[in-house]
This record gives sequence, C-alpha cells and structure tokens, in this order.
Amino acid sequence: MTDEAEIEQVRRTIDEGRVHIAKQKEIIAEREAAGSDSSEPREFLLRLEEGMQGYVAQLETLERQAR
Repeated sequence: MTDEAEIEQVRRTIDEGRVHIAKQKEIIAEREAAGSDSSEPREFLLRLEEGMQGYVAQLETLERQAR
C-alpha cells in the first residue's frame, strides 16, 4: 500500500470510529433519560475512544513520514 493510500485508509477508519462514538453517546443519553444503567455502554465508549487515540497517533506518524 502506498503511503497516501495508507493515510487515506487510516483517515477512513478514524471517520468511522467517530460515527461509532457518536452513536454510543446517543445510546448512553437514551439509557440515562430512561433511567437505565449506562455503565456497559460507557465502558464500550471508553474503549472506542482509547482505540481512536491509537489511530490518530498512527495517522500523525504516517503524515510526518510522507513529508
């Protein structure tokens, strides 16, 4: 995979991750509004956000290397 193709793939992954994070936040808000337990969705959200940090770091590294 070329550098640019790899960069684009990581960007797409980050964009998809942001969509999942937004959906998870909606689920949490809905559960809390209904008075339900939101601990499981919160744990999942935390894992998503931690994973995203890795992809952002990877993107920054790839962009630096491409310069």
